[in-house]
Amino acid sequence: MQNGMMQKNWTKNTAQKVAVFLNKHAAHSEVANFEPRYSTVLSITDENGTYFLEVFGVGAGIYLATHSQMIDGLTVADPLNLKKFKLSDDNQKMVKEINNFGFNKLIAGTEYECLGENTSLHQ
Repeated sequence: MQNGMMQKNWTKNTAQKVAVFLNKHAAHSEVANFEPRYSTVLSITDENGTYFLEVFGVGAGIYLATHSQMIDGLTVADPLNLKKFKLSDDNQKMVKEINNFGFNKLIAGTEYECLGENTSLHQ
């Protein structure tokens, strides 16, 4: 811990598993678009445990899935096959593409299937 923040450094030799996936969030009534929203989650497992880094939006997930070789030699698993979606500067456009495809279809048969049960990673 440093300044109340945990500091971790992973390399291809210390990270045992790295995966990127999406976490679904319920639509908010304050937002004009009532469709579900998503955040990108990067899961990193090392000898001490599994850590989850979550950021708003879909773009980070698609970027990590398509550019994993750029992350210090770490191979990033893409269990949802996010690389099939087009990366854009417009998060809403990417969300719409995922919603049109179907989130439940996207997670079907993966270890993340539980995220389709109207819950999020946080529950």
